[in-house]
Amino acid sequence: MIRKCLTAAVSSVLTVAAVQEKPNILFIVTDDQDFATIGAYGGNVLTPNMDRIAREGMRFNRGYCTSSSCAPSRYGIMTGRLASRCSAKEFGAKNAPGEQAYITNDAIVLEPDRPTLPQALQAGGYRTGITGKWHLGPHHYETIGMQNVSKDWKLGDPEADVVLQENQRKIAAYFKTLGFEYTANMYWDNVGEWSVYIDGYNAQNLEWTVDGALKFLDQQDDRPFFFWFAPLQMHNPCGAVKEFAPLVGSERITPAGLLAEAPQVQPPRSTILSRLEEAGVPLKIPQTDACVKYGTEYVLWLDDGIGAILNKLDQMGVADNTLVVFFSDNATWGKFHTYERGCNVPLMMRWPDRIKAGSVTDALVANVDFAPTVLAAAGLDVPADLGTDGVNQLPLLDGEKPSVRETVMLEFGTSRSISDGKWKYIAIRHTDRDREFEKKTGLPSGHWGAGETVPRFKGLQGWRKWHEKNYPAYYDSDQLYDLEKDPEEQSNLAANPEYADVLVRMKKMMTDEMKELSRPFGEFKN
Repeated sequence: MIRKCLTAAVSSVLTVAAVQEKPNILFIVTDDQDFATIGAYGGNVLTPNMDRIAREGMRFNRGYCTSSSCAPSRYGIMTGRLASRCSAKEFGAKNAPGEQAYITNDAIVLEPDRPTLPQALQAGGYRTGITGKWHLGPHHYETIGMQNVSKDWKLGDPEADVVLQENQRKIAAYFKTLGFEYTANMYWDNVGEWSVYIDGYNAQNLEWTVDGALKFLDQQDDRPFFFWFAPLQMHNPCGAVKEFAPLVGSERITPAGLLAEAPQVQPPRSTILSRLEEAGVPLKIPQTDACVKYGTEYVLWLDDGIGAILNKLDQMGVADNTLVVFFSDNATWGKFHTYERGCNVPLMMRWPDRIKAGSVTDALVANVDFAPTVLAAAGLDVPADLGTDGVNQLPLLDGEKPSVRETVMLEFGTSRSISDGKWKYIAIRHTDRDREFEKKTGLPSGHWGAGETVPRFKGLQGWRKWHEKNYPAYYDSDQLYDLEKDPEEQSNLAANPEYADVLVRMKKMMTDEMKELSRPFGEFKN
């Protein structure tokens, strides 16, 4: 990874961290969330709790997920590695060693023989826990012993609840192998996308996931904690949640079965519309700000859940020494690509004992930086094979450095990009597999290529058409953008002779990046 870090400065930060009390660490990993859904980023929404994280901590304008979809983005957080470094069996089955890799959702999974961030923290004395959405495999859920359900079962059938509860136990057993001591109230994937086919069960239940987080905090002992809270929101509602209205009354529905009572952990859903009206907030988010059709009621629902957890930290008296990392796994507009509006995502951190309140930065920060940064904050060494592509961002958080990372590398499907903050180069490289795939499907492979199955690829055509509409150079093999003048990436300068030197320089950066990876990409050989 192209980076400049002063070793002496980083060492001094680690020494200080080692003699201080270890911080608690709370990750809030939201799903498909755009800047327009947060007031602190200028959104016309009601998000007092998300805004609080920014107000009491640091807001990042250039936070990045290195791959703009759920699984590879979360992989980067858990490992500190780019998704193309994945060596799991599922990934290898679709990407032979030594070949160009396709970065897609359904092949990225954690490797059983390589360390994870929670394992490293657990070994360092942390109590670890998780609740919410996983979406990081194994993508064949039966691998961990989960059972399918009968399509004949209906909501509330006792037989269904027995199977669903046993599936939750299987998930918890699997997560223990990943370093999570506590597991509760999990969604294996997006609702409607895995084998909870029972009519009526495919509903999002934020209160249920918040309840899992609060119970973890209630059980706190004298160890510092690491907790991963991953709500399904703001992923485009599906199943029983196509509009917000059906959510009111579905508070007992979970993938563990039908609850006897709905969790009472945050303001009732029935109050959301009236609170928005009282605040003068419109119900719809403009389509120019987000490509998915959710409204501000959905945003406030999420914010209420986050508020319940922040309030719990206050009640416990641990908020000042808790590092809160708020991050969206990807944005929506340019999702499934390496465009800014898919990879540049909301990122905020709060740590009152360490981070200056109200800080705002344009420094480059990536999800792969979280593992080395968190371990440094905890005074722990980075294990071998963890954090390969990330950098320790503590000097930035402490105000010692205006920036730490010089460039950020992004990857998805058949696309790779590199940016230094001002200039961004995107390369699209297709292989013979892609050309055969196009013959088979009768469709342009776009930026997914042969990494997708034919049925899923056909299901993604709406995204391809969306990108075609919004990105004039979508099919160009080489794309160069001046992000300061063209943050929407509308004017491709790659063929403009005036910028030939810039193109050469950015391609050299890409080549240098690929030298450190185990796979080639087009002419950019490792």
